[in-house]
Amino acid sequence: MCSFSRELAASSTETHVLKRATLAPTLDFVVLPLEERTVRPILDALPQGKIFRGIIHVQVEKDGVLAFGAYNSFSPGCVATGAAVPVSLLEQLKKRGIIESFAEGKENKASGTT
Repeated sequence: MCSFSRELAASSTETHVLKRATLAPTLDFVVLPLEERTVRPILDALPQGKIFRGIIHVQVEKDGVLAFGAYNSFSPGCVATGAAVPVSLLEQLKKRGIIESFAEGKENKASGTT
């Protein structure tokens, strides 16, 4: 379980874009503002060494649109990005071995390496 500081304004309420990806069993659900000033406090609150093992789904919203979604512990075929994530970034992530592959399309689909 992660514990986020009050300054992050964490919420457990779904938004019109960010929804629970697993209905049963009921898992923890948190919405955090992802901004330059909040990245370090968010990372500091995560259990070390368990970023991908302890977090089942990650969704990032930008300007009211789902920009990034990783589901089922970043399983291959379960990661997708929208237009807010440039193909050049996906190419860098592939080169660094963070993702195995991606396919360009209406949404970019990336396969994780975990």
